[in-house]
Amino acid sequence: MRISGYGIDLYKIGNLQTSEGRGLNKNKQIMDLLPANASELIESYAKKYNKTNQGEVGFIEEKEVIDKDNIGLQRIGGKWEAIAPLNVSRSHSGNGSSGTRVKEPIKLSLPLPESITSYDSLCKGWEEIKQKYPDAKDAVSSPEKDLLAVLTPNKLMVFLNPEKGVDIPDLSIDVDESERIILNQWATGENVEKWDADMKKYLTEA
Repeated sequence: MRISGYGIDLYKIGNLQTSEGRGLNKNKQIMDLLPANASELIESYAKKYNKTNQGEVGFIEEKEVIDKDNIGLQRIGGKWEAIAPLNVSRSHSGNGSSGTRVKEPIKLSLPLPESITSYDSLCKGWEEIKQKYPDAKDAVSSPEKDLLAVLTPNKLMVFLNPEKGVDIPDLSIDVDESERIILNQWATGENVEKWDADMKKYLTEA
């Protein structure tokens, strides 16, 4: 899967090595993959946030509008959340000037299917992680709940068997403040042994 802007390219995993495999993608909008009632829920956000403001004796009109056609994804609290840009359009009837900017992304309480997020659950609650590491920006954990990675502004900390505690990371990697988690993918099938061996090597070296 590749996300570009607010569109998603879907690929058949395991077949990307060939030109034929790379040609099997079908571009979709995120809205195409959301539940059937998503449009109704998004419309409720539009009713809540959309408004028009007048200023300077009617010369300036400012509109705030939820951009329903550009639903995106953002990591919030250790999970993927659907967001919609709240656009501000400003026009001046006196001089004819106009412009649009994004005021802020609005978090949408929409259930995201696994076809978008893949596995997206934490073995530890986000609040529990924040209590231990107040500067945590994001976190991911494995489906087997035997690995937890926590991202802070300057560290990526990896914990094995996090159910036993997250006081001391088994691996700590320096990162830049601008770095963030953009995906988490877990090995399956014959790839499990290879990734286990690679992880053990890094953890042993640490």
